[in-house]
Amino acid sequence: MKMISKLLAILMTLALVFSLAACGGSDVPETTTEASVATEATEAPETTEATEATEATEATEEFTAPEELLGTWKYTFDINQLIEKAKEAGTEESQYALMAMIFKDMIIDMVITFNEDGTVAQNLDAGTEEETLKKLEENLSAAMPDLIAAMNGMTREDYEAYLAENGMSMEDVAAQFSEFLNAESMLESMAPGTNGTYTYEDGELTMTDAEGNETVWLVELGEEELKVISMESDEGETPEWFFPMVFTR
Repeated sequence: MKMISKLLAILMTLALVFSLAACGGSDVPETTTEASVATEATEAPETTEATEATEATEATEEFTAPEELLGTWKYTFDINQLIEKAKEAGTEESQYALMAMIFKDMIIDMVITFNEDGTVAQNLDAGTEEETLKKLEENLSAAMPDLIAAMNGMTREDYEAYLAENGMSMEDVAAQFSEFLNAESMLESMAPGTNGTYTYEDGELTMTDAEGNETVWLVELGEEELKVISMESDEGETPEWFFPMVFTR
């Protein structure tokens, strides 16, 4: 079970990178509304002045999009390279072998688009998503017996012998297991399409999802390259071996 928990930790890391986070955008309208109501109730004679002041404040606080960040960026995740980095960082050999089976020759292309209005969207590249899913289906089907055996703390051979003694087959168990662990659901957890908002200042890119979860990327921004050096979110800090991530136009 320890081996599988580490495998899932890798999947969660992938999911974390593809997740957006928020900067509490939903709190601002509520605060503004309460302030406006209080002003109208207690300072009725100065309503016009208060309104003009509010409009001026809103104008100065409008989002200003950084031109160098605007547009669509693309990053290609080479899963095998990530596995190698995980191994170098101390991943057990048996875990590495299982991950290598599941993600053999896996490439995931992600696109992220920053808009002028402060919104951002992350998705799989539509042009390669079908190919990625097909490859994951093939790998997961081949690795399923080893994965199930590992979850039961046995080698594949020992687990098959155990099943045979109890009148079952690996094929039957794999079929049942694949109902809740399949390539489509796994890919969705690794790379969910997400929409949100963002702010950027002095190399710090903060993003938000609709639920208000916050993720902060420390980046180096150039005309044709967006290099992510580190990342922190509400779920914790991503391991150093995951970086750098270099997005290009």
